[in-house]
Amino acid sequence: VQLTHPLLAGCGGASDDGALSCGGVNCTFRAASEMKVVATIKLFVFTTPAISGPEGSKIVWVCVRMGDVPRDARRASGTLEVPVGRGVECIDLGRAAGGSAAALVDLPASFGLEAAGAACPLDQLIVQAQEG
Repeated sequence: VQLTHPLLAGCGGASDDGALSCGGVNCTFRAASEMKVVATIKLFVFTTPAISGPEGSKIVWVCVRMGDVPRDARRASGTLEVPVGRGVECIDLGRAAGGSAAALVDLPASFGLEAAGAACPLDQLIVQAQEG
């Protein structure tokens, strides 16, 4: 059995004894029809200058790979609103890890655990950007 998904880049698949290792997450299964893997999801949030619009306008971006953060990126300031359960958790981008180019945000462990058939939680992220 081999598990592959873009969020689990570098997954080694299953060993002969049925243990699965993906980015530090270990699970053991035998003849399961369903397997849940919980992984820490990190996002980079940054801004770039707008190509058009008023002078000083910026575009806010969210990505999952540092390699996708462009050289002219600047750290976003404000909050990231994340859907958790039936509520929203606000993450202060100023307190997030990361350097001057992008804020590195750890999403809450409960992110994306809504019932089957729910809307994609990534589609529900909201960045409340601040000037500066």
